[in-house]
Amino acid sequence: MQNIRVNPYGKALKDKNGDVKVEMALYAEKNSDGHDNAILKFNGVFAFSEGIDGKAFSCVAEKVEGGLSYVEKLPDGQKRLRLLMHYGLEAIKNIEVFVDGQKVKVFYSEEDTKLVKPLHLLAEVSKK
Repeated sequence: MQNIRVNPYGKALKDKNGDVKVEMALYAEKNSDGHDNAILKFNGVFAFSEGIDGKAFSCVAEKVEGGLSYVEKLPDGQKRLRLLMHYGLEAIKNIEVFVDGQKVKVFYSEEDTKLVKPLHLLAEVSKK
């Protein structure tokens, strides 16, 4: 059995209205492209409408022009874009999430980040 680890320091993102909240944990080992895959957990109105409210799932990090995308691999082999980070010169310029057919701009929440438990997110996806 492979020992899967996550970075113990997660991140929390949310939109300005509080309709979308995302907990994010990065896997400790880089993927074959040298990027950090992630576990995402969506909460809020749009997540509820899509049926993913409070559910954690793994996403693969893929380099895209001007940034990095996180895509969920579906059981039928298709991919669903979940999060897109756009980079500026030296830092993240903006972050968008895709949930319930909506594209929503989200921001880092220092306060909510203190509540993110990456090991709990890993345990949730490991049960599946």
